Amino acid sequence: MSRDHNPVWNVYDLYRTARLNAKYYSALLHQAERRNFWLEFILLCTAPTSAVAGLWFWDTELGKNLWQYLGVIAALAAILKPLLSLPKKMKNYESLISGYKMLEHDLHEIQILITEKKKYDKTAQVDFKKALKRKGVLVGKEIDAKENKAIKQRCEKETISELPSNSFYIPKEENNDKATKT
Repeated sequence: MSRDHNPVWNVYDLYRTARLNAKYYSALLHQAERRNFWLEFILLCTAPTSAVAGLWFWDTELGKNLWQYLGVIAALAAILKPLLSLPKKMKNYESLISGYKMLEHDLHEIQILITEKKKYDKTAQVDFKKALKRKGVLVGKEIDAKENKAIKQRCEKETISELPSNSFYIPKEENNDKATKT
């Protein structure tokens, strides 16, 4: 039976999609955390009460000019921080990562059962339908309108190398016929 006609590929494709999305949102979370760190760092260092503000260097002519430029950068960072709403994005990414990792685990469990039983039976099909509903809930939580194509491509390559098509057990046609009759 070809890949396109065997229903077990729905399980394996969703399994790889769950892994891909967990990786993708983990990368976005890391990126947002890095941005948030640097904005916080700039704001902390340029605060008048910071230890950095009290350094002797700022009393020199070069230091005064540099401090003015840092003040402009800090003002821009203070404006950007609420506009980027990074803490809200990070919280959403964490929720999505958690959800996709749980979905990935459930689908991995289905994959193992298919391999052990050597068939895609009614139990696996019911479990798969539950997993589809969980994915629907996760899709509803996704808020990023613009996809980061570079990160997505990197995550796709990693996922395909970790879960290549030839690593999945494909039940023989007669086992699938029995599974649909039960």
